[in-house]
Amino acid sequence: MDKITHEVRLTNWTKLIQECLSSGLSKKQWCLQNQIDEKQFYYWQRRVREEIYAEQVSAAPVELSTSFVEVPSLSKVKEPKSTNVSAQIHVNGCTIEIADSASDEFLHRLLLALSYVQ
Repeated sequence: MDKITHEVRLTNWTKLIQECLSSGLSKKQWCLQNQIDEKQFYYWQRRVREEIYAEQVSAAPVELSTSFVEVPSLSKVKEPKSTNVSAQIHVNGCTIEIADSASDEFLHRLLLALSYVQ
């Protein structure tokens, strides 16, 4: 497959995948409803993710490391005095609130981490 054909297909599949994710249906249901082969869908989903990851790595190399941090129990967490939440992200029943003072580096790392969430 030449580069132009690949780019066109990648663009089309990116749109289809976004439609599927925003539909509220399971991927299987969405594929059936839109007459798309499920194996083909998952193939292109993997290709789109690989492309996005490659772009992120080449654009701003991030050194990944594994570390652990203690998360206090909810009874010990104190509410901040004032928060200016400018965005909320809901993922798998969890809510991430982003303050307007969040740094660009933090947002980049957060979005990179969220790209792995299914």
